[in-house]
Amino acid sequence: KENGQEYEPGMFDGIRASIERHLKEKEYSHSLRDKEFNLSTRALSAKKVQLKKLGKEHKPNASKAVSKDEEHLLWEQGQLGDGTPRILIFSLWYYLTKCFGLRGRNEHRQLQLGDILMKKDPVDNRQYLEFSERLTKTRDGTKGKENRKVKPRMYENKSDRCPIRLFKAYLLRRPENVMEPESPFYLTCIPMERVESMIWYYARPMGENTLANLMPMAAKEAGMDRKTNHSVRKTTIKTLRKAGVPRDKINIYLVTKVQVQLRLTMMISPIISKGNIQMY
Repeated sequence: KENGQEYEPGMFDGIRASIERHLKEKEYSHSLRDKEFNLSTRALSAKKVQLKKLGKEHKPNASKAVSKDEEHLLWEQGQLGDGTPRILIFSLWYYLTKCFGLRGRNEHRQLQLGDILMKKDPVDNRQYLEFSERLTKTRDGTKGKENRKVKPRMYENKSDRCPIRLFKAYLLRRPENVMEPESPFYLTCIPMERVESMIWYYARPMGENTLANLMPMAAKEAGMDRKTNHSVRKTTIKTLRKAGVPRDKINIYLVTKVQVQLRLTMMISPIISKGNIQMY
């Protein structure tokens, strides 16, 4: 730049496109995509990589991880818990994202009730939730997506913030005709003013837009800064990195040893931390 500062990496493509457009307007016989410009193309690519490593990339809309204080605020403001249909289903979404690392909107939309199993550890008799993605007619493992190599767990604790307690409460609030393994996990909420029984949900899947807006809505209601659904997954990654977990082990589904899996689960889930692990 004229002031001596570096351009942001993303600016190079825009500048290059402007030059290309100018050349076309002047009916220049060559394009910047031609092989004659291969050297400059490689030089720009190398420069972008260098600037990104220096942290020069500007991401105004990038998702920010949920901090420890922010998670506590969600509980204090009643946005995590089982107070209403939306809050209960958001709480399950939050912990499934954070502790099981579910990715993006599609993975949550495809989640079925039978993918989340409640079991008991024979060693210490603790209950836990296990993510066991099953193959179905629509998920037959033939579309290039690798199956997870480990079934992550989320253990109970003796507090109001126990994920097992929330899961049991959710099961009690579901209609009987959507209790099959193939039933959608996330159901459409009945407005609280229309609730007339123990059932809090309609027997139909939650809408895509509603599912995509769970975290932003909870953050807004709690008076927090803007958060997206991806913010929770960033929390998982940030926690593991801070705990010294190697990058190639960040994805807990690549871990094959149960002992390592349990250690990683404890790192990313405050619900089972005994205070001897820095969570954030």
